[in-house]
Amino acid sequence: AVLLFSLFFAHILSNRFVEPIRRLAENLDSVQFPEGDLIYKEFTPFAREIKRERDNTAREMSRLKFERNRFRTLIEDMSEGMILLDSKNEVVLVNGVAREMFRVDGDFTGRNIRCFSRNIPLNNAVESAAKGKKADAEIQVSGKDVRLIASPVFVGGEVSGVIVILLDVTEKKNLSDLREKFTANASHELKTPLTSIAGDAEMIETGMAKPEDVPEFARKIHKESARLLALTNDIMKLSELDESNPDSLSLEKVNLGEMLKEIASMLEPLAAKRHVSVSLPSEDFFVMGDKGKLFEMLYNLVVNAIRYNKDSGSVTVSFEGNSVVVKDTGVGIAEEHLPHIFERFYRADKSRSEETGGTGLGLAIVKHIAELHKAKVSVSSVFGEG
Repeated sequence: AVLLFSLFFAHILSNRFVEPIRRLAENLDSVQFPEGDLIYKEFTPFAREIKRERDNTAREMSRLKFERNRFRTLIEDMSEGMILLDSKNEVVLVNGVAREMFRVDGDFTGRNIRCFSRNIPLNNAVESAAKGKKADAEIQVSGKDVRLIASPVFVGGEVSGVIVILLDVTEKKNLSDLREKFTANASHELKTPLTSIAGDAEMIETGMAKPEDVPEFARKIHKESARLLALTNDIMKLSELDESNPDSLSLEKVNLGEMLKEIASMLEPLAAKRHVSVSLPSEDFFVMGDKGKLFEMLYNLVVNAIRYNKDSGSVTVSFEGNSVVVKDTGVGIAEEHLPHIFERFYRADKSRSEETGGTGLGLAIVKHIAELHKAKVSVSSVFGEG
């Protein structure tokens, strides 16, 4: 009986003894110091320490959450693609640019990189970086040229993860190819008149040309020199345009109606020589733009319409809506050439272009100036009709 009574009484005493500790554990968030419903004042320093640590932890968690959200925002706002992996090559974070590049959607967190993409160069670069060696490669993704940089992340001398940066270099590569093509074409175009000038001059210098033929050789030298000068000027204009951007334009209010009258006056001798009539709009048409560059653009359009026209043909310039339309009754352009006529040095009819003094750069200049003004240029033509 004494044993049973002792066990019962011990149970009650232990519950009463443990109750304050249990209440303290369950209500740490509401514990007030120094007052409170704590029975044992000896617990007060202990509870205060727990509360202080809890508050510090809460502040640290709040800071980490803020930093994580800021990091995610920065990653999402990057213009480059980014993939963050842990030490097991499992995805920690993928930004929107990377998803768009690989055309994938969904949550890949905690899944192996191969679940995100089975692109072999990407996986090889990740494997190399996971072994502590930085990898750099160019890959093709969804028709784009992408430069891939996979770098290991070291913590305490050990690889704890991998950062993959994806750079879209399609435009840069296209520009590089365009520059190489332009350089090759420019060299060829410059070499042709220079060779002709050098040959004719040598004929005169060595006395191989008959006296009565000298004027003809001089005429050819003059013609080729003029062509060379025009080509050099157009190349310089294109180089200047390549370095320009919309922010660099000297914008002002320009009356294209008055500008076209000035252009027609300058081209009147050429039009008379080819018996081409030029019809201009009578109304004014104001735009905000760079006056010098707009003049160059309209001049090239009108001079082309005169040069590639038929004898006794006509050129009509009109304003239709927010567009300037230049029509001619010239030789026209075959359908297969239409997509290419704004390319540099492209000529639909090379023999006729050389005959009329064209450089093959006029329409490329027109397109460049239009794009600088955030405008578009287009062409429609029927071969033989203009």
